[in-house]
Amino acid sequence: MTNKTQKQVKLSWFNVGVDGWLAGAFMTLLVIGAIMVASSSIAVAENNIHDPFYYFKRHLLFIGLGALMALAMMNISSDWMNRLSRPALILGIAALVLVLIPGIGVEVNGAKRWINLGVSRFQVVEAVKLALIMSLAAYIVKHKKGIQYSMLGVLRPLMLVVMIATLLLIQPDFGSAALLLMITLIMVYIAGARYRDLSVISLLAGSAMAVIAWAEPYRVKRLVNFVDPWQDPYNAGFQLVQALIAIGRGEVSGVGLGSSVQKLLYLPEAHTDFIFAVYAEEMGFIGVLMLIAL
Repeated sequence: MTNKTQKQVKLSWFNVGVDGWLAGAFMTLLVIGAIMVASSSIAVAENNIHDPFYYFKRHLLFIGLGALMALAMMNISSDWMNRLSRPALILGIAALVLVLIPGIGVEVNGAKRWINLGVSRFQVVEAVKLALIMSLAAYIVKHKKGIQYSMLGVLRPLMLVVMIATLLLIQPDFGSAALLLMITLIMVYIAGARYRDLSVISLLAGSAMAVIAWAEPYRVKRLVNFVDPWQDPYNAGFQLVQALIAIGRGEVSGVGLGSSVQKLLYLPEAHTDFIFAVYAEEMGFIGVLMLIAL
């Protein structure tokens, strides 16, 4: 392999090497996201707050805060990361408990997942995801041999995730619980866990999650509506149907930036959970392919 193929394009931010291609993709996604927040939220912001760019301005504020935090994290050594991982995870688990306490946790659509910080609501699980990844990375560094040659080495981090997942299911937040479990399995796989161990654990975990999913009628209803939202297009399947209409309207090249019809209060949560549908409507199939490529 030549030096040319080995060489990586790098930027220097505060003496930290950053891959140029990764940074470029990140910045492009950041810009696209900001533009789509502005476009998709105009109607709902004007209707609810009488300021069409309220959510866009708030989004820019969070981008600034996130950028400062990212720069700070980039300049923290891996040793400090390892030291911070355990207290960060403990704080995250404590916050998951706090969110369940009446008066502290904010309930939205029947789920207690947020803590009100005054200027904004904070979804605790987002911080827990980062803390868990840091903690798992620290564990893998210390116990890589155990993970590669012992079932117990794989089970130890999974037991921690099961505890966190239990707190999430109480909220309830089945999706985040499943995501954290998947993150853990992927990380121990990358660490070199045996296929036999991973197969057994994945089968057991998948079976358990399937039972939990079908144990609650509302989850079953969501799954059924996801498979066929058109069976109840004016009630349970309304949001998905409106999202599909938005995606279909985009066709190949889209209706044009800012020209979405579905965002005009037809599609619920157009500026949050279903912002992709608005993007597909405005930018079309070509725009969707470009987004996926990034």
